[in-house]
Amino acid sequence: MSWTADMRLYAPAFLRRVWIVLLCAVIGAGVAYILSVSGRPQYTGQTLVLVSQRDAGNWVAQSGVYPVPAIATWESAAQIEVAPIGELVNSAISTLDLSLNPSDVLEHTLFEVDPLTKVITVSVDEDDPELARTLSRAVAEAFVAWAQGTERQRLESFVTTLSEKRQAVEGQMAAAQRLGVSSAELGELERQLETTTEWLEQITTLELVGTLQASYETKAVTPSLLGAHEGRGLAGAAVGLVLGIGIAMIGARSDSAVRSRERASEVVMGLGADVEVLPSSHGRVPKILDEATGVLRSWLVRNGAAAEAARVVVTGVGTSCEAEDIAFEVARSLAAAGRRVRVVLLHEPSQRLERELQHPAGPGLAEVLADRAGIEDLASSTSVAGLDVVHLGQGGAYPEDLIASKALPLAMASLAEHMDCLVLSAGGNLQPHQLDQLLQNASAAIYILRMGRATEDELAEAVSGAAERHVPRVCVMLTPASGLSHRGRDPRSQASTAEG
Repeated sequence: MSWTADMRLYAPAFLRRVWIVLLCAVIGAGVAYILSVSGRPQYTGQTLVLVSQRDAGNWVAQSGVYPVPAIATWESAAQIEVAPIGELVNSAISTLDLSLNPSDVLEHTLFEVDPLTKVITVSVDEDDPELARTLSRAVAEAFVAWAQGTERQRLESFVTTLSEKRQAVEGQMAAAQRLGVSSAELGELERQLETTTEWLEQITTLELVGTLQASYETKAVTPSLLGAHEGRGLAGAAVGLVLGIGIAMIGARSDSAVRSRERASEVVMGLGADVEVLPSSHGRVPKILDEATGVLRSWLVRNGAAAEAARVVVTGVGTSCEAEDIAFEVARSLAAAGRRVRVVLLHEPSQRLERELQHPAGPGLAEVLADRAGIEDLASSTSVAGLDVVHLGQGGAYPEDLIASKALPLAMASLAEHMDCLVLSAGGNLQPHQLDQLLQNASAAIYILRMGRATEDELAEAVSGAAERHVPRVCVMLTPASGLSHRGRDPRSQASTAEG
């Protein structure tokens, strides 16, 4: 036996679920951490943020992170000037009078530019936090000084260009007046001169108020307790924990169904009956019906039940939603094989059936049963497509307690003939001799148990009668809730299972 099989048999279910939850949490944390590390490089040193106070936002680079020395300043659509990062680092080291290798510092210096907020981040990665902070500030100040000089040179060049343009326009105007140029052309030259003069005055004014000093606010950003890697790792662990809990819950339901099925098989083993234990399929009634009817149909066809008028009998009180459906499905299967089938309902209608009847415009009981069985006229007992339905209390009138009524002995006597399938619903209040009377002529039987309500004693009792009567085929249906109980039979279970 493999290790996984040993674990499944002997390890407590609780420990298995805890193991699944922890494993998923660790996997989630690991995946999140790996994804985080595989992203941009992280720098552990102190970080300086340089916030530009100008509206123009000249210090803008393309979006993303730029390893040194690829930081750029945007001057125009046609020109990008690259900052001399190496010179800035050398200047910072010289200013601090430190005996450091500029190449090593350059490799650990990072400039980041946010194109939306116009924020420039300068960081130097060093093991010593104080040294990292000092170097970051020095490199940032050197960058600001370089930016101020570069901006001043650009604007001074622009001022020179405007001055030359103004002189040219003034010369053109003087020549135009001497040559007798039209007033329209002279007016255009005057507008150019006015615009050029306005630009030059604005630039001069800006320089006078000090905006061209490229003022920056510098502030130190203290690293958080958890870095980006650790934060993403914790988030991944949380996601993995949630997924693990979900997987454990699904596994718990699956384990419960498997254990109940295995335990049911153990209980009925040795009783002398050919027992088929059907799983709950997590409560999907159509799936349960497919499994039950498939097993019975294959057995009945294979063994060729000889009766010309096969009978599918359903018994139980108030719990018969699944029992009714299974009975009709088995009946349709037999009818489709050319058999004449009679469905006999020995129980009060289920709650679902009662709701159909209590609807203001709802049909009578006979009409509902006829429609469900595919029969047009139930009262006449005419066989349509080889299928008849008989219910005690036709026409919508049924006794409150069928078992105590006089109709049951009559029904039992009428069922003395051979029947192909008997469907028993848990909670049915048939007495042992009444159950024996039904089982003695059955070729196959289905007993429906509600997991969590049925005890092992009830399961054994359900199939022992069939075993004693040598019923060839017994199907035990396990409907959803929880596993089989190991307690003894509780008298109150009759009342609890009577709920539909």
